[in-house]
Amino acid sequence: MVQTVGFVSINGIKPNLALALIVSISVFETKWLKRIIFILLAALFLKSSPYIDFQTVVFGGAAALGIALIDYLPWHRHINWFFALSTATLVGAAQGVGWFELGTELVYNLAVGLVFILIVPRLNEDKRPQKNKFR
Repeated sequence: MVQTVGFVSINGIKPNLALALIVSISVFETKWLKRIIFILLAALFLKSSPYIDFQTVVFGGAAALGIALIDYLPWHRHINWFFALSTATLVGAAQGVGWFELGTELVYNLAVGLVFILIVPRLNEDKRPQKNKFR
């Protein structure tokens, strides 16, 4: 699976920052065209060969699956995010990886995704928490 550089590696396991970011942004961005553009841009920047390889297709499929789960699971979008990112990570990383590595990457992606979930609304002026006017 497409991974990040080694400076964020813990015990040799690297989070998939692109997958965590795309699925996390999709909690707030509901337009499918923008979501597809995010997936295509991430796949374009992360691909390591001049042609579309199996890893790129798996990344795009895992990201699209995660985004669809956010929309179609029956719970609140933030709860759906947990299941969507978990499923996308398992689909994307299940290519001959051991159980320990898979579980560690899952926990790592969820932690990174949680940071994105907390930061993304603060970047959007419309969704930024308002200060109390009475203080």
